[in-house]
Amino acid sequence: MATFRHGVNLGGWLSQCEQRARHLHYGSFIIGDDIRRIADWGFDHVRLPVDSTVFTNADGQYDMDVLAYIDQCLFWCQNAGLGLQLDMHRLPGYYIATPQQNDLFASQPHMAESRRLWRMLTKRFIGTGAALRFELLNEPEWPSTYPVNDFYADLIACVREIDANRVLVIGGNHYSHVDSLESMTLYHDPAIVYTFHYYEPNLFTNQLYHYSRGDRSGYPHPVDYPGMIPQLREYLDAHPEKAEENGRYCWIPNDQALIHKHLQKACDFQNHFHRTTYMGEFGVSYYAQSDARCAWLRDVLAFANANHIDWCYWTYKDMDYGLLNSQGKVISWAVVNTLQAGCKG
Repeated sequence: MATFRHGVNLGGWLSQCEQRARHLHYGSFIIGDDIRRIADWGFDHVRLPVDSTVFTNADGQYDMDVLAYIDQCLFWCQNAGLGLQLDMHRLPGYYIATPQQNDLFASQPHMAESRRLWRMLTKRFIGTGAALRFELLNEPEWPSTYPVNDFYADLIACVREIDANRVLVIGGNHYSHVDSLESMTLYHDPAIVYTFHYYEPNLFTNQLYHYSRGDRSGYPHPVDYPGMIPQLREYLDAHPEKAEENGRYCWIPNDQALIHKHLQKACDFQNHFHRTTYMGEFGVSYYAQSDARCAWLRDVLAFANANHIDWCYWTYKDMDYGLLNSQGKVISWAVVNTLQAGCKG
């Protein structure tokens, strides 16, 4: 039976991808050999991010040819003994890359479209067993948490009308930050999992990502681990808009103690409320030095495994964090080996 303890994301396949020549991309970015490799490396599940726009036509009808790629992935996973978590990375009225345009949590038409979409997916996979889980939305963000919690209550009820047992994964407001766990509605439903994402500090995990794309407001220096973030005061003096998020790292080292402080919040939530938590995304960009990536990953994985926090690495291929580059070649075997060791924990 598939489990969901140690996984890897398949970002960039059916989400966050260009629409040009899309079927060429969908048919080649991830293939059966990738799923078998993931299983051989020791992972027990994949998280499949999907944008609703990739399978929803302009007239609102669902594209069965695109949905067939999800079916194919599920088939590959079943054959390889892997679980599959279907993550809705984008819904009508919500996408993390377009914050100024998002209105899902205040739009009845978009809520209705989201209910319709999840009803369709629930019916489509009603005969599939526990090896498939649904994540209702990736990284919600809204000024107030109450509409986000109401949104989840609505969709949970919608799915439960059709499937009483499907495991559903939900994340807190403010991009599913670990601090948001405490503000989530708790359900008396053992098939609800509470997810969070961990990329702290972002100046380390996301290092050189924006700067490499010509965004000169991005932090321009490589960052090691463990240690202090170099030249941070000078950077914040030049970019004061970044100070609220990053100012504390002028005096707080990026080290194991910081990881433990953050992840202890998930551990406390799990132990106090007797709910299952899941670290659905974490990772370090491949612009970082391999040794630093490995050291950070070892400390995150050691804490998560010791405290029964299930996890899923971001991400398998390309997307600036990938284990493989866009040509399918392993970028750092040291990083792969670190994750493999974590799978045994």
